[in-house]
Amino acid sequence: MKIEMIGHATIFVQTQNCRILMDPVLWDPHQEGLFDISPHREMLHERFPEFDVLIISHQHLDHFDVRSLAWLPKKVRVFFPRDPVIKDTLERLGYESLFPVKDSSEINLGATRLLTTQSENPVPEFGVVFHDESGTFWNQVDTILQPSTIREVQRSFGDVHFLLASWQPMMELHYQKNEHLAFPFSDYGRIMRNIGRVAPKALAPGANGFRYREPAAWLNQLVFPVARERFCFDVQKAFSDIAVLTLDPGDRVVMESGTCTKQANACSYVRTIRPGREDLDFCPVGMDAGLQADAVLTTPEEDTTIQHELQTVLPKLFQDRDLWAEHRHWDVIYQLEIVFPDRRGRFWFDFGAAGGRLESGRNPAANLFTLISAHSLAGLISGSLGWDRVQLGGFYRHFHKLYIPNSHGILQPETGGVRDPLETRFPFLNQLQELLAAEISRWRPRTETPQGTADWEPLSA
Repeated sequence: MKIEMIGHATIFVQTQNCRILMDPVLWDPHQEGLFDISPHREMLHERFPEFDVLIISHQHLDHFDVRSLAWLPKKVRVFFPRDPVIKDTLERLGYESLFPVKDSSEINLGATRLLTTQSENPVPEFGVVFHDESGTFWNQVDTILQPSTIREVQRSFGDVHFLLASWQPMMELHYQKNEHLAFPFSDYGRIMRNIGRVAPKALAPGANGFRYREPAAWLNQLVFPVARERFCFDVQKAFSDIAVLTLDPGDRVVMESGTCTKQANACSYVRTIRPGREDLDFCPVGMDAGLQADAVLTTPEEDTTIQHELQTVLPKLFQDRDLWAEHRHWDVIYQLEIVFPDRRGRFWFDFGAAGGRLESGRNPAANLFTLISAHSLAGLISGSLGWDRVQLGGFYRHFHKLYIPNSHGILQPETGGVRDPLETRFPFLNQLQELLAAEISRWRPRTETPQGTADWEPLSA
């Protein structure tokens, strides 16, 4: 078996009888322009290899890239979680052989066996075990594992010879939501315990090879608490019998009789051109910048859209008392701040006041706060931007100080019990579907066969 690292979560696996591409992201930047692969790579698309099977682990845009999917051949078999968003997008792109599969599904492809492994993440998602006569390889992708999933893999395959490990306890929204920025000891300890349970013969840190671009690059010092070098050091120190590898774009792992060998720069279609990940060093104490406009001047049309939202849409929505019962229970006074390139606008709404209005200015009694850039808000309203761009890009902040005082102190809501009203106004799934529709229109090939590729036949049953 050969495992080739294309970048971040994108891998190419050649088994005894199959060529399998997983989570293809073949252009940078990706994820609404937020991310570049790290270390920086060069893709030679004209040399991209043919393949038989495509696997998509989940709907997050650093794994599910419409531009890449639009470019690839459409006759291959595609395996993906039972997620209607993924299925609809693939159908609209013209893929012909779609196979939504459940967790813990075994897929037999002749001499190759695949197993989808369950994740505890809140989206339909799986990792994948690959097995042929050379050994067993497990790509965990972003999955959060239960010990029962590890035991299932061991019952089915015995030893795991190579593990592409889930390793980075990411802190994507901690700063934006005013959450704790201390090192996530509990999450990292869970990762280490799971590695001990899997007990692979060899391991490499897997999906998490990207960096934020400007103007969101300030997040690089907040999101990635573990350096790749430190993770490898920790695994080697804790488990001296595990061979630890690192894979950059263009590197290959060859597995023979359960033994893994790394071949650096072995791929002809992708190569690392700027090594190093120093700009990803975790440094939350260095953060002191407030939310800024996202370097995109709002147009007169966007200003008009925002004014209509503030004067008509939000006031009407906020007056639906049944919809906001939880907010009324906690006496929410909502403060919304919109950051324009040349000014800031503040507005507030008292959910406890009957027939309340959205007022201009600051309310010193406010207890639920949202700050958002004007361009991002206009994009949410129009459907041209998704929440990934707005939240992960750092153009949004949200925090609260909600409580009800009583004779015993204060009563606080459960974590996640009171949502940001903008999340209700612009549901995540609706925004994602609108964004994917726009991406399909932008990147869908205009001819039957994508330029520079061939439409290969799907694998025989």
